Amino acid sequence: MKAKTLEDILILYVEDDEFIRNELIYFLEKKFKNIKVASNGEEGLELFEKYQPDIVITDIKMPKMSGIELSKYIRQKNSDTIIIVSSAHSETSLLDEAIEFGIDTFLIKPISLAQLYCTVQIAIEKIILKKQNEDTQNKLDETKKLLIEADKMAMIGNLVAGATHEISSPLGVGITSISHLTDISEKLKADYENEIMTQDNFESYLNSAIDLSKMTYINLQKASDLIKSFKTIAVDQALDDKKEFDLQSYLNEVIFSLNYVLKKVKVSVNIKASEKIQLNSYPGVFSQIFTNLINNSINHGFENLEEGNINITLSKNDNEIKIIYHDNGNGIDKEKLPNIFDKFYTTKKGKGGTGLGLNIIKDLVENRLNGSITCESSKKEGTSFEIILKK
Repeated sequence: MKAKTLEDILILYVEDDEFIRNELIYFLEKKFKNIKVASNGEEGLELFEKYQPDIVITDIKMPKMSGIELSKYIRQKNSDTIIIVSSAHSETSLLDEAIEFGIDTFLIKPISLAQLYCTVQIAIEKIILKKQNEDTQNKLDETKKLLIEADKMAMIGNLVAGATHEISSPLGVGITSISHLTDISEKLKADYENEIMTQDNFESYLNSAIDLSKMTYINLQKASDLIKSFKTIAVDQALDDKKEFDLQSYLNEVIFSLNYVLKKVKVSVNIKASEKIQLNSYPGVFSQIFTNLINNSINHGFENLEEGNINITLSKNDNEIKIIYHDNGNGIDKEKLPNIFDKFYTTKKGKGGTGLGLNIIKDLVENRLNGSITCESSKKEGTSFEIILKK
């Protein structure tokens, strides 16, 4: 709907009776700015197709093309156009037919100018209000996209921080091992040049060199695996591309990328699948969903607990894929449970909680994965989320 203000509203008036038409047009043009006039249904149809008016006022019984036929055509082409039909008392059966296919309102002849003005004014207010609602909804949708994008970028930032910490340990061991190997190699070389190297010295060097080489390889391999995992998750988050992937394997990658956080809070995550589940979907969305679920468990479920367990169970049948996420944490009060997916709802207001995590999860499950998510929980009995995805 293109109209935004009263000045933008375009009205099409269709009436075959010249006397009535002239009288009402004289009145309408004094009250409203943009008026188009037709003397029969066919002419009205031409003007409708040319100008796409916001409001159509049409007589019901006309030669060439009736108001019923005109209104049906308009309703098929544009569900937003407001249609006002004028009808005589004797035309009630036609009026019933018009109401059946979706006109907005009607006027009974002879038409009162006050009634006409009020009916058109109500229609205009309806149009403007709908446009305002659409604008508001568009702004809300755009805000939601920005919030999801901000959440994604925050996750990538946390991923980089975690990667830096996790990779520094095996790289540090590798550097130390290579440095020590260099030192003992230089000492052995010096002993050889000074002709004081013994067989025991050489054998000891060989054993140390083998051990140091193995240690270096193991730690560099660990660093390589970490980088590969972090790169996979970060790229999927950033690009948001659709691709083929094994669900269990990918979720293991996500958990691996969160090890730094999970080790600090002593939380273990176990993933079980009844069978291999291959998806053609958005891995970055799954990463965002499960990172948020795990963060939610850490920040709320395991608060003030020394340790915790998270179990993720994957299964499928002919019609759907079911994912059960369960933590054995504090649980959620039953009176709070209905609100947990609401935007900005948080039990940690003023303590760093934004109330966006579960709302973002619900939006991603429903709108990106075309699935559903529900939650069951009781205080001190943990929390379960069930995600259902249609195949």
